Amino acid sequence: MATGMKRIIKSVFYSPLGVYLCRVMRLVYQPTEQRAGWMKFKGAFQVQAEDGTTFWLYNNAFIFETMIFWLGLERYSWEQTTRETWIRLCRNSSVILDVGANSGVFSVLAKAYNPDAKVTAFEPQPNIHEALKMNVSVNNF
Repeated sequence: MATGMKRIIKSVFYSPLGVYLCRVMRLVYQPTEQRAGWMKFKGAFQVQAEDGTTFWLYNNAFIFETMIFWLGLERYSWEQTTRETWIRLCRNSSVILDVGANSGVFSVLAKAYNPDAKVTAFEPQPNIHEALKMNVSVNNF
């Protein structure tokens, strides 16, 4: 019974409706970092950093994007120092290479914080490369 219910819930959150349900839930519920990773969904969402920078991420039910959605860019602890350093370096760079880009979160950060930079992302894994292309697409990069 529980397995059937989990399957139903997963199918709803992984459907086009899932991102909208999560947006509504986020208005009234702020999960802890420990719980946020279990609340995966598929779909695009806008991120607004505390400094006012905005960009979009496409979540293919990946953990990194899920955590940024629920916690916000600055409140998600994983790679926090790396992200802060990356943003600082990208602001002053004209060419940025993201090798092993995964879904492209760091590439999106680079372009969001330095729109004039030439950003090139490489991701050899085909299914993850598709998520990278979605992140480029939702941001019109």
